[in-house]
Amino acid sequence: SPCLKCLSLFFFSGCHSEQPACGSRAVKSSNITGGQHATPGSWPWYAEVNSLFGGSLITDQWVLTTASITLFDFSSIEVYLGRHSKSGSNPNEVNRSVVNFTCHPEFNSSTRENDICLLKLSAPVNFTDYIQPICLASENSTFDNETSSWVIGFGDDGNDSLANTLQEVRMKIVENFKCKFIYEDYFRIAVVTENEICAGFEAGGIDPCQVNTSSCLFVM
Repeated sequence: SPCLKCLSLFFFSGCHSEQPACGSRAVKSSNITGGQHATPGSWPWYAEVNSLFGGSLITDQWVLTTASITLFDFSSIEVYLGRHSKSGSNPNEVNRSVVNFTCHPEFNSSTRENDICLLKLSAPVNFTDYIQPICLASENSTFDNETSSWVIGFGDDGNDSLANTLQEVRMKIVENFKCKFIYEDYFRIAVVTENEICAGFEAGGIDPCQVNTSSCLFVM
């Protein structure tokens, strides 16, 4: 599809946040547009949940992810932080089990509306150059058309298999009215709501859905 629907939105830095420190990273990402391997430490808030879903660290003990995680017993959920590779050495990785989760009460599994859930980790994590919290966007934030953004995760490596190394895709915000028109024309149904945001390229060619299920959209 030409655009990506996203429910969770974050800032790197410079946004209004009640957190004392967030959105800080020692390693910067590339400015190249398109999918590629991420540099270790460039996305220190990225969390891998049960090796299936993406999430974001928002405090030292809470991760924001998809409500699809409710398919699992929370006692079986594992969260990996600081992970750069699915196999091999991950010297900066820390993992935690989950002791509780709170999901949006109006989550709709058919339309994916309100697809959001908070996971409480079994113990707080120490912040390092490879593990940091991300800033949550403020309630009244607005995002102009073509604002630069990123989608992160372990996704399709182009050979119909999951990538072993964390991937990053740079793209741009697409205005909702334009995104809605594209989706209605493409799918013949209205699937974009005012509570959602779109990112991608109208011409296609770079598919954020190849990055990971439920990966969050990060805005610079």
